[in-house]
Amino acid sequence: MIDEPPPLPTPEPPPLPERKQRRWHYGLPLAAIAALVAIYIGPLRVEVYITDDAGHVPAPFEVTLHSANFDKKVMAENGRINLIRGLWREIEVTDRYYVRSSSPVRGGSMKLEVERNSILKLKQAATGQPSVPQRGDPDPKTDRER
Repeated sequence: MIDEPPPLPTPEPPPLPERKQRRWHYGLPLAAIAALVAIYIGPLRVEVYITDDAGHVPAPFEVTLHSANFDKKVMAENGRINLIRGLWREIEVTDRYYVRSSSPVRGGSMKLEVERNSILKLKQAATGQPSVPQRGDPDPKTDRER
């Protein structure tokens, strides 16, 4: 009898690479942040365009935003304000150079027309005060105290 050589060992399959679970740890928060940004940019954002009664973009002026729990005063610059619809319910013009008015916050973009306070301008003209303080003008607060 002829001796047969021993059988060759069967090759073992290479070990499977370990799954990387780190992707889940980073992917979930990033997906949540992306969803929140998309919601803010999309349906919840309201852009308010403001013009005065003459159709011009007014100089920066004060506006009060009303919510169910609190109020916040902001400056409307370049005739625009960006806000979140669910957070703010009403926008009110509180600057003294414009007639006080309010309107509810609605839609993706709003056009708000503010009326200039012509009575204030007439009072200032009657007393000789300029309607817009100029650089170098005396401060009216210190003039009254003397």
